[in-house]
Amino acid sequence: MKELENIEIRSEEVQEILGTPPSWMVRWGSLTALAIFVLLMWLAFLVKYPDVVEADIRLVSKDPPVRLTAPNAIRIDEVIVRNNTQVDSGEALLAFRSTANFRHVLTLEDYITALPGLRDEDLLKFKVPNNLVLGELQADLYDFQDVQIKYNSEMYKNLSTSDLRSSQSRISRLDRSLDYQKEMRQQIREQIAEAEQERKNKEHLVSVDQASQDDVNKVLRRIMELNKELARTESEIRDRESEISALRIKVRSMESGADKETNFASEVLRESFLRLRAGVITWKQQHIIEAPTSGLVQIIGRNVSENNFVYKDEPLLTIVPVRDKEIIGRMFIPFNRSGKVKLNQKVIVRLESLDYQEYGVLQGEVSWKSLSPRDDGQKVEVPIEVRFPQGMVTSAGKQVPTEEELFGEARIITEERRFIERIFSGIRGYSY
Repeated sequence: MKELENIEIRSEEVQEILGTPPSWMVRWGSLTALAIFVLLMWLAFLVKYPDVVEADIRLVSKDPPVRLTAPNAIRIDEVIVRNNTQVDSGEALLAFRSTANFRHVLTLEDYITALPGLRDEDLLKFKVPNNLVLGELQADLYDFQDVQIKYNSEMYKNLSTSDLRSSQSRISRLDRSLDYQKEMRQQIREQIAEAEQERKNKEHLVSVDQASQDDVNKVLRRIMELNKELARTESEIRDRESEISALRIKVRSMESGADKETNFASEVLRESFLRLRAGVITWKQQHIIEAPTSGLVQIIGRNVSENNFVYKDEPLLTIVPVRDKEIIGRMFIPFNRSGKVKLNQKVIVRLESLDYQEYGVLQGEVSWKSLSPRDDGQKVEVPIEVRFPQGMVTSAGKQVPTEEELFGEARIITEERRFIERIFSGIRGYSY
């Protein structure tokens, strides 16, 4: 005991023994720390975390409502559809006053459409009810029926020299008129192309809140009017060409002196039928309003009722396209984060009106990114459009109702970065 008491615990030998850890502890402790560090770095390399850009989003129908206007200053004969009813594309909505019964004209059109072809045997079998009230179209129908009779009775014979000179003179006049009509058609086509380009520009301006939907609708109405004018011009061109073709066949037959009455009658029969068909198309453009697309029809004109008079280009009806066909999302992202956003990147949308834990989320992708940012004086943002390739079906397999506009929060997944990249990029950013 005395020897133990005499040991100097603060001696250098004792301090060396107490301060030196066992070699096995140093060796295994270092290996353990190194292994933990390597494991953490490996996990940081494996784990990826998405980099997102968040913004509010508004879901709307891609196709805007179509406004229909009066083709001319005219009186309404019948309102065929009721307000707020579903209509199909091509369905008749309004009929205007005419000497013809519009239902009889549509019946005539059905007979024309049902014709299997333009062969002589088909045209000779073409018959319509005798009680049709066709107004100005009656003359075209009588002309065609008269040609049918002449074809069967072989009345295209013994054409005189005076007929030849008269036909040649008529061809010259029609050629000049045809050249003028073709120039008019080209001018109208150029105007339509310019209007279409203006429509695209206006739609982009609407998407960035730099223009109103009324501006787009004005352009659409002008395009519709130009298309109607183009259709009328093309109908007149077809009539001129048909008449010229028939006259030239007649002249060739007279000049050759050959017995080609049957071939001539066949050509005249076909041209007469084509004039009748073109006349029906022109009449419908001037006296019937048809639905240009499927959707919900809404009466917006004050004078839309039977026997009321309407003026040219007066708004009458609006067709609201079926919204569940194509829905797009519009959003505005901060300019300082827009550089990472590219086309076809994945977008996750949570809707405000639906609990995402129950309904899930919508999955879309970036379909359009504006090249020019929007500056409202307070913040600079870039307009983005989102499409939904899988439709309005959520990740939970539920259909999202789309009767009204929808709002929500969107996350654009710009890239998936490894956790270790985020650590080193943060260190580099801090060092700068």
